[in-house]
Amino acid sequence: GDAADANTDGGFQITQDFAAKLAAINDGGSLALSEQTRVAGSLTEMGNPIDVAYDHKTKTVFIAEIGNGKVLSFSDALNASGNVAPAVSNDLASAASIYLYNN
Repeated sequence: GDAADANTDGGFQITQDFAAKLAAINDGGSLALSEQTRVAGSLTEMGNPIDVAYDHKTKTVFIAEIGNGKVLSFSDALNASGNVAPAVSNDLASAASIYLYNN
């Protein structure tokens, strides 16, 4: 993507076993990129993802994508990486937040 273009430079990271990885970081340290999986690229339809929700029951990531006016979902998110198309792509102009209620 192009960082100067808010409609083509989006993505999200997955960090499995985050609590343990965070606890292992020294003060002032950072989490290595090798400990993260990134989903980004032209097929994702993400330009400026502004909010995210994760459904632990279905392992689905939901994205409010304001740059392209969409609500996106990525199934099997814990195994997703790279330039993958969303499972669902619904148009919603100015999508600015997302809330997941999963009772």
